[in-house]
Amino acid sequence: MTNSTTVDNITQFPSQRLAVPRVENTRHILFDTSQKNIAQELIDLPYADIHCALTLAKNKLKLLNRLGLAVTKRDSVTDPFHFAFQRFIDYFRSFHSLSRYTRPPTDNDLMEMALFTDEMAFSYKHIVLGYLASKKKQKGLAVSLYNALYYIGQSMLQSYEQNQWQNSRLWQEIHFLYAYAEEQGFLGQDIPSNAPTPRPKSIDGLYKQLLLTALADPYKMTQGKHWAVFDYSGRIAQHAEIQKPEALPAFNYGFAIRLDSSKPPIAVRALPQIPHTSLRILLPQGAATIINRQLEMIKTGQSQNIPGLSSTARDEDKIRFLQLLHHQWAEKPLRNEKRELTKESIGFIWGVKDIHKILDPSARHQATMMQRPTSVEHSSIGLSQNESTDGICITLKTPENDAPSNGQVVGLIRKINNQKQLTLGIIQWSAKRGPRQLVCGVKKLFSAPQPAFVAEQNNPDNTYPALLFRDIDKHGDTNTQLLASSGLLAPGKAILVNLINTQNWHSTTSMSPVKQTECIDLFKLQGAI
Repeated sequence: MTNSTTVDNITQFPSQRLAVPRVENTRHILFDTSQKNIAQELIDLPYADIHCALTLAKNKLKLLNRLGLAVTKRDSVTDPFHFAFQRFIDYFRSFHSLSRYTRPPTDNDLMEMALFTDEMAFSYKHIVLGYLASKKKQKGLAVSLYNALYYIGQSMLQSYEQNQWQNSRLWQEIHFLYAYAEEQGFLGQDIPSNAPTPRPKSIDGLYKQLLLTALADPYKMTQGKHWAVFDYSGRIAQHAEIQKPEALPAFNYGFAIRLDSSKPPIAVRALPQIPHTSLRILLPQGAATIINRQLEMIKTGQSQNIPGLSSTARDEDKIRFLQLLHHQWAEKPLRNEKRELTKESIGFIWGVKDIHKILDPSARHQATMMQRPTSVEHSSIGLSQNESTDGICITLKTPENDAPSNGQVVGLIRKINNQKQLTLGIIQWSAKRGPRQLVCGVKKLFSAPQPAFVAEQNNPDNTYPALLFRDIDKHGDTNTQLLASSGLLAPGKAILVNLINTQNWHSTTSMSPVKQTECIDLFKLQGAI
């Protein structure tokens, strides 16, 4: 049996694929819809007050998006907003790259930028739908498809900027626009858009840029790093390929894309025996080859300008950035364990200090005597969403100003067989969902932790809480690892470790890092303790 769904079916009902606000089909004689006057108004915005300028531009476009306008008229009055968007995006990006603005963007600024970006996407989706509703061949269709895809992609980037959960329709709209462009033969054409630069010239290049950016997992990164990934992806997108399954007889690795779905691409090593007609495969090998070439040149002392990174970036930072992208695009591991859907209430604490406190026997004894739980500074209640052997996805109830960050160590308190059990893990990614919810993915640490203190050998009076792990390797040897707050451990550093249950100080050396983030250091120790 073959699948009946075709690309024609995907593009058959565009109004169900592209979300736009309703329009009012009345004439507003007091509202100026002259392209010339709107363009001048946008040029004259008070850009020195970024929040004021953003609000004025957003409100202007928001009103236009809710008025019934002929498609050519809407296209002409929307075009000047490219200029305003360029000014705004330059402001926010310059803060990340140069820090030359005295006042960093506020949360309100970021929210206004996200709303303005959504309105830009709405406008071009309106225009696409207007052209598609006409039975005549429209000259501006390819440009409107490109611009709609560009600004939906910018909405995706704004989600990363604010660390917000993405709109559930985002990938459905991205895939639809690509599928329609493919059907119309627009993919490889150079599109004369006035959207901000630099950017790929074709819909094919822009689509691949968005795919590669998402595959780099920006939710795992520090704020602002997604812009560097986006820039680099745009430059290297031409070296990646998108193919139909039947064109890949010797396939062994790539990313599967379903154009009829609302899902991002996923890594696969084999194709289905009967591929769906909407299935496309992103092949990153060409992009990975370019990355390897750049890495080799940097390591041999040759200067390399990496798109997205500052021209003054250190070689070490360039290498780390390129290695990250190579891993995400060419080495991304497939999920070995199936995720089980779960709905379990879980206690959630974070930070070395608080986890150390609830493991400390004296603190637990004191809490028992006072008949109350051990008091900690950072805690929340979470609800599990899905779980595999080595990881778990949890939604936390937590205010925005007191949320755990990526790379933080966390303790999961679960009731198993009517007994409370503590499992440790490290946050791999996180995204806000609403004002008081955070969704995060946690990779589990399987060894049981022991509370300890760590101090530098030349300064033994300054002690810091730490967590010690022991496990037995396949040769029967005991491996000891120590987890402490970031900055306390380094390769070859002489330290003192005191296990709370023994009260004895041991002299040792932190050898090689197992995991280092902005929050924690996890190092292998020399010898057993």
